[in-house]
Amino acid sequence: MSAGATQMDLSLFFVGVGLITGFLLITIVFAIREKRTGRRVYFLKEATALGSLTGITNVMVSGPELDFLNLGPTVILRFTIALWILTFGLLGFFFMSMRQETLEWRVTLAMVTLGTVSVVTGFSSLVLPSLQGNPLALAWKSSFALYSTTVFLYGASVYAGANRKLPEPRSAALAIVLIAISLSYVANMFFYDVPNYFGFSVLPGINLEVMLDFSRIILVAAIVVTLASDMEYFYRIPIDVYSISVIQASSGVCAYSYVRDPESANPELFASAITAISMFMKETSKSSSALKSIKTGSRTIMVEGREEDGFIVMAVVERSSLVLVRSLHMFADLFAEKYRGKVRDGVIIAQDYTDADLMIYIAFPHPEAIDDTDNLALSNQFSTHASARSAFSRVFPRVLTLRLLVYIPTTAILHLRQAHSLRFELLSN
Repeated sequence: MSAGATQMDLSLFFVGVGLITGFLLITIVFAIREKRTGRRVYFLKEATALGSLTGITNVMVSGPELDFLNLGPTVILRFTIALWILTFGLLGFFFMSMRQETLEWRVTLAMVTLGTVSVVTGFSSLVLPSLQGNPLALAWKSSFALYSTTVFLYGASVYAGANRKLPEPRSAALAIVLIAISLSYVANMFFYDVPNYFGFSVLPGINLEVMLDFSRIILVAAIVVTLASDMEYFYRIPIDVYSISVIQASSGVCAYSYVRDPESANPELFASAITAISMFMKETSKSSSALKSIKTGSRTIMVEGREEDGFIVMAVVERSSLVLVRSLHMFADLFAEKYRGKVRDGVIIAQDYTDADLMIYIAFPHPEAIDDTDNLALSNQFSTHASARSAFSRVFPRVLTLRLLVYIPTTAILHLRQAHSLRFELLSN
């Protein structure tokens, strides 16, 4: 496109529409998955929804008649990078949700610092007429590369740690792919952005940035396919679950217990202790809030209070995470649905709650709680969950295929067009 061109670039327009469609489609897919399975994918759905805005900026840059804010391509490009920063930020929070319940402050601080520097220097670099010899433009591109590297390397550490604890090809593949994406951003910075700043090319005649863009698209596609193929994989990131107990709220008697660690304390003792601590906290703090967790050096006791249903759920785990909080909440819902009246008003007989083992399987996919025979019983006794999974397994592959056919090619073209915009800006100035 020449500097004086005013007609709309139809290819760029359709790329933007395709990007919007692709991101929104995967957002809808995740929303359907959450509704059908009862499992929440923290931050990932929000990240894909935000990513659709990059398609809008792509449509705006396709022609002056669609640039309704009259920003111009160079300004829109900086808005696009800012949107990618927000999208990758939510992706980083998604990685954190699988490892812990709160934010990893060191990673979060690095993300906030680098993201802020990239946005500020990106727009500040507009005061200079050229990218070559423009330190603000170099800071803009470099900080974005380091920001992206931080997010993807952290994600790689999550899956590498998961694979060390519970070897699984999917975890190993995700860790390797995320490391490769991180290295591609570092390579882009040192072998493309820095040489451009000094006005030379490392590989004359070869567009290194386009090659790296294509490699990232291929790797991101691999991540999408891997994550989308199994909803429960999000909840199988191995954080040790040592025991799960259901305590009758009125008496403190243990109604049900699931124990994986033979060295765990007696469930009856735990039940009495948690009841006593909960009552003590309410009396001393004069607060109506229920006890949520107790942390020790190597373990965390998670508590889900359902006093209105007559019971309290307690889980002893390696550490708390958002997905474990959701799993504990789901187990409490299932237990209340089946045993609400019995556990609240009746005399506790442990044999009455043996079906809770099947609920453990639904709520906590990673504990190896039951065998294949029990899995068959599970599908019969909890038909709602089983039918939802079955329906999803039939529908989702088709939706995923459509998403890949639309989203991946258009994203690849988007990166090419963004690279072209940067080169055009460099050459025209």
